[in-house]
Amino acid sequence: MISQSCFSNANSPRVINEVGKKLYEESGAGKVYEDIRLSLMTELESKKFESLLELEQSCLEVLLQKRNDQKFKNIQNFAFEHPTFEGRTLTYIDILFVLSLKLRDDFREKHPDSELG
Repeated sequence: MISQSCFSNANSPRVINEVGKKLYEESGAGKVYEDIRLSLMTELESKKFESLLELEQSCLEVLLQKRNDQKFKNIQNFAFEHPTFEGRTLTYIDILFVLSLKLRDDFREKHPDSELG
């Protein structure tokens, strides 16, 4: 799993920072996320989590499983065409990680009473 990222603050839980928010918008990840959010939520709702960390890891795993889907091509192209972003090294996985934090936060908002850590 990703232990650190320049696109999030190392709070517990991690929080997307200003550079991460800009990346989310400029890479097209926000649009892709809105298009597939419901299916991602449905997939997560079929799983059981013992902790917030497990939820966070599952969010990234779900996105990694879909990383070669056609819907992600524009994000892949953005990462390929922008090996750096705001002076920081950028990979496709970095963008998926930012997406995973958004997915985690939306899941927690939708299920605030779930029995997670």
